[in-house]
Order: sequence, then structure tokens, then C-alpha cells
Amino acid sequence: MKNIVAKISWNHAVGIYVDEEWITLTRVATSLFGTVILHKHSGRVNDGNIKSTLREVIDSALTPRDRKRIPVSVGIGAEMTFFATCILEDEQQGESPSITTLLEASGATAAGEGNGVVADYIQIKAAGRKAYSVAACRKDLAGQIFEALNEAGIKQFRLEPAPYSLLAAAGRKVVSNGLGNVWRLRSGSSYPRRWKVYVHVLLDGQGISQPGTISDGTGNGLAILVVDGWPVLWRRFSILSGQEVGLISSTVRILLIHALRKIGIKSIKGIVLQAPIQDKDKVAELSEKITQESGINTIGIPLYLDTTGESTNNEAKLSKTDIEEKGNSDASSHQQDIQKSDELQRPLDIGKTFGYLYSLGEALSIKSRPVSGSNFQIDIVSSLRPPPTLKDIFPKNLAVFMLIIIVAMAGITWTKPTSLDK
Repeated sequence: MKNIVAKISWNHAVGIYVDEEWITLTRVATSLFGTVILHKHSGRVNDGNIKSTLREVIDSALTPRDRKRIPVSVGIGAEMTFFATCILEDEQQGESPSITTLLEASGATAAGEGNGVVADYIQIKAAGRKAYSVAACRKDLAGQIFEALNEAGIKQFRLEPAPYSLLAAAGRKVVSNGLGNVWRLRSGSSYPRRWKVYVHVLLDGQGISQPGTISDGTGNGLAILVVDGWPVLWRRFSILSGQEVGLISSTVRILLIHALRKIGIKSIKGIVLQAPIQDKDKVAELSEKITQESGINTIGIPLYLDTTGESTNNEAKLSKTDIEEKGNSDASSHQQDIQKSDELQRPLDIGKTFGYLYSLGEALSIKSRPVSGSNFQIDIVSSLRPPPTLKDIFPKNLAVFMLIIIVAMAGITWTKPTSLDK
């Protein structure tokens, strides 16, 4: 059934999330059932070797034909990249700022330290003024990812900070479609549409005190300042059980201070709080406490994490040996049942689960914002790409279309009698 859905689907896109522990991949497409997930795969990073792990994940999920035609968006974890937005007070009219200037203005690096990083930027509007959002990461890290994608044969790809596209998936809910390894996306929750400037806080659910329990656990959160639907600043923070209200409120204040100094944003409409907590009353209670602590209206909405599992088949790599191994179907099916049972008994790996949320956001992002033709596109490895050749810039589709028109017109005029024939 999955093959049938894949064949009648279109507008495919792939999102990959990379952090220090996990690499996750999600492939989405548009079908008769709406937007569906056709494939999910992950790999644990061993000894910091991101390049080899990324190659293994790609080889397990994408065929050589897929790598040539499907766009891929790779997102790097917030702890491995830098992102900020700033306004240049002394900007020269008619001149584009350099990456070094933007990094210095945003506080990412001092002059002379930019040789070890790669970066890219986009121009946006913030507080009615022209601003620049700049993203950067270590050059050696970007080089590993860039080499892995090129060696794997990926033709269309970009590299960006993963939180930049996170909001595309934060309000979605992944459900089983009853069609084997196919998952459907549903609208789960959304922020108030009338809010143009707000702070979006996402928690991993760890370190939050639950009613009737005492926990000394710790968790992580991410606070994102959103302007007109686009992230302009974010800040990572830790959560301690019993101190979550104060930590969230102080992080929002720090983010707003930075926004005032760097962008000129003086106020926000409110705070959107998302946490994967089953008890909705607990989310509402936490939101109310944050409102009282910060003085900013806070709305709590559910965060649905994808716990439906991964793709169980491997269609991308089917060698002769693989086909021979499939002959013993009874034994392999029994072994898969045992593995599924073991996976259900294992505790939830929050890093891997959030990795799928990030990779889903990357896939949905590049599906709506293609590699070419988008104004809100960040590509950190743009400086590592070689200059385009004549083959790259030659409009093949246009040339074919024009050739068809010429042949058609020639056929019409060939059969039409001329004045000499008359």
C-alpha cells in the first residue's frame, strides 16, 4: 500500500536534522490523503563522525533517482549553530553588507575570527526597519555535511539552523494512516493568528514538576522571537524541576532585551508555550503562572511528538544479497516482531523524538520554500559551493519548450500552401 501512495503522490521533499547525537530524516509528499510522511529514518552519531552517519542515513532512505530530483533541507541543531538578527545603524546606501560586518554587529564573532566559520544572511523587515538575519556554524562541521551531500549525489539542498523551520512542524500531529509505513499529518494546534510579534517557547517536557510528584530532573527549552511568522532571534535554556516558571520568564526577558537593543522591538503580543505534557490542565496552569511572573499574556497549546516509529522497510538499497535474505520471510518477520516489542518497552529517547520534529519542519519548509525562488532562504554552505558552470545555468526546460514550439510552427507552415503554389 505504501508503494501505491508513493506512486500517486507529488511535491516530494526531504528534511534532515543533524545534532551531536542523532541524525534524523523525514520524507514528505502531497497525496490524495493530504500531506503524508513516506519515510522516516535515523542514525546515531558515533565518535562525532557526522559525515559517515549522514551518508548511511541518506543511503538507507533515498534511491539514486530520488537524490537527483527531490529537494533536501538540512537543519543543524541550535547548540551547533548561531542565529541572530540585527540592524546596521551606519549602513551605506546601495551597498550590501559583508558577512563579517553582520557577524560583528550581531555579536557572533569578533573581527579576524570569521575564517573558521561559514555564514549566510537574508534581509527582512523588523519594527518597520530593514534588518538582517544571519546564520553561521563552524566551517569544519559545514564541510562534513557539504561533502556528505555531494558524495551521496544530492543535487538540490540547503543548510540552515534547524530552529529556523521548526515552527512549520510544531503545530502538526503525526498519525498512522492505516496504510503500512505511511503517516498522515493533521493540524494539531496553532498560535493566535492576530499576533504579529510574540515569543514561542518550546519545552521537551523534562524537568517539569507534575502534580503529586517530586522530581529533580532537568530538561531543555527553546525560546524563539517571531516577527510576521519568521524567527528573528532564539535562545536555548535549561529547565529545573520546580523552577520552570522563573527560568522561562527570565529567558523571555533576556530575549526581549536583546531584541530591543539589536532590532528595536519594544513589545510583544504574548508568549506561546508548547510542551509535550499529556495533562492539558498542567499546561494551562504553567501558562497562567508564567503570565503572573512575566506580566505577559501566555497561551499554552499542545506539542505533539511523533512516537509512531520509523519505516521498517529499506527500499533504497536492495542488493542481490538483500533479496536472497528476504527468502526466509518467516524468520525475518518473527525477528521484526521481537524488535518492535523491544522498541515499545524502551523509554522514549527525547533527543531522537525531537529530531524527527525538526526534520519534519525542514521537509515542510523546503516543500513550501524551494531551494530556488524563495526570498526567505538561508544557505550556510553557499560560500562553499563552486561557481555555476554553463551547464548549470543553461535553461534546459525552456530550451526544450522552445524547440517544441519551433517544430510545431514548422509543421504548420510546411503544410500550408504558399502564394507560389497557388
